[in-house]
Formats: sequence, C-alpha cells, structure tokens
Amino acid sequence: RGQFEEILPQGGIADPLIACSRGLAIGDLDNDGGEDIVIINRDGPAHLLRNIVGSRGHWIMFKVLDRHHRHSINAVVRIEADVRTYWRYVIPNQSYCSSNDPRIHCGLGNVQKVDRVTVRWPDGVEESFGPFAPDHLYEILEGTGKRSGRSFPP
Repeated sequence: RGQFEEILPQGGIADPLIACSRGLAIGDLDNDGGEDIVIINRDGPAHLLRNIVGSRGHWIMFKVLDRHHRHSINAVVRIEADVRTYWRYVIPNQSYCSSNDPRIHCGLGNVQKVDRVTVRWPDGVEESFGPFAPDHLYEILEGTGKRSGRSFPP
C-alpha cells in the first residue's frame, strides 16, 4: 500500500489564480532587476507575482525623461551592449485598466558593460549616452546627451 504526501508549491504561484482578470501590469516593483507582474481582477483583489528568482544575470534600467522631467512617452531607446543591440520603447499603456512601469528594463545576461544608449525623442531628435555599468537604474534627461546630428520625423 502506498502513501500520499502533500507537497506544497516549491516555486511558481502559491494561490490559484482562477479569476476573471481585466488587466496586467509589468514592472520592477522592488528595484532588484527582476520584473514583477500585477494582475487586476474584475471581482476580486489584484494578484501580485513577485519575481524572486535568485541568479538572473545582469540587467539595466533607465528612466527616460523629457526636458520637463516627465516620462518621455513614445521615445525609442537603442541599447548597445557587447555585440548585441536591444530596442525598447517608452510605451507604458499596453493593457486594459492598467499601465506598465514607464521605465526601460533590459536583461543583459552575462554582459559586463553597456557601451551606448541612443534615445530617439518623440520630436525625432537622437541623443547618445553612456557607457553604463549593469545592475543599476539610471536617469536619462533629454538635452543632456550627445546629439547624433540626425533627426527623424516624429
């Protein structure tokens, strides 16, 4: 005769997430480099899924601000690190009844340095910034970088 043993969750989620959900927001709520998830439910409380993975590799975050120190919505960010290029967009509104973290997050794996970050501001002007060390949150302010001499239509 066999025996049964209850095994509590070892990872993933502890409570069942059976609900009628209406929105989802992603962002690094505790500024540890791991993106967390908030699920907004119609008939119940929101669910918070914290990213508590131990070793997740290097990361970098940017708060991309316009000249008035507001999040520069619709800015396009190109991150050059080692031989890789990552593209990110400042577009926090991607789900119903919720908004993602407006900061730019980029997972870097084992990359040790970000060589350059280029921002195309909503008016079409490009500026470059950097270099940057990984595992930090940086603020990028419009008008403080090196202009590329090119501009693109907004």
